[in-house]
Amino acid sequence: MLKLMKAECVMYLGELKQYWVNYVFYNISLLIMFMGLFYSFGATEPINSGAVAMLYGLVAWQLCTSELSYFANVVEEEAMMGTLEQIFMTRTSVLKVLTGKFVVTFLFDICKAVILFSLCALAFGILDALSLHGANNFWAIAIVIWVAISFASMGLLFAGLALFYKRVSAVLQVITYVLLFFTNITTAVDFLPAAIRPISYGIPLTWGMACIRSLLANSFSLRELTGLLISSTLFICIGYAGFALFLKRARVYGKLGHY
Repeated sequence: MLKLMKAECVMYLGELKQYWVNYVFYNISLLIMFMGLFYSFGATEPINSGAVAMLYGLVAWQLCTSELSYFANVVEEEAMMGTLEQIFMTRTSVLKVLTGKFVVTFLFDICKAVILFSLCALAFGILDALSLHGANNFWAIAIVIWVAISFASMGLLFAGLALFYKRVSAVLQVITYVLLFFTNITTAVDFLPAAIRPISYGIPLTWGMACIRSLLANSFSLRELTGLLISSTLFICIGYAGFALFLKRARVYGKLGHY
């Protein structure tokens, strides 16, 4: 696995060197979008807690959506190149291969998220508000990382779907918008229609945002933490179980060798 991670790291560094212009403008596009969302939804937020929490939420949304789609993207790319079946024929477990690739990608994504967060904090003028929260910022970062890991695990379910149905990017696109508008980032859950609230409360990002908002407001409670742990654990279990189920079905129906 270490050799795989080293190779993945070399590949990423090569891509950054070769396609740095694309990475720069990708982050500029995110910065512009975040500025629009911040000034549209966060203008009335208290600058010391609400505005800072919204920035954490926007960066968490970007990180979670990236990790959610990662495994499906890997499966789709390998299938398109005709190397997917070879991965399943190696002695190494396919989960170990995917995990090794994910660890490197996740570390790079965190580095990019830190840069984006810093640029946004500077652009939004909330650096002073951030400094007021001290150690609570580290707990907020830990919550964001944990939520992102739970979404990466759920991403295994979509990787399983990609094994069987080949392309699931449209499904992930729908989920991207759901996560942005229905998880307490731009709109409080209490203001959502009653039919949507149960869905929102089943998403770890909703509870992660609740934890961050209460943490920054110095009103942290075990209710939010319990909701976060339960929902994220369910995401992890569903992701692994779903991947195993669709992998078995793909093998039975001979889907691994076709794109």
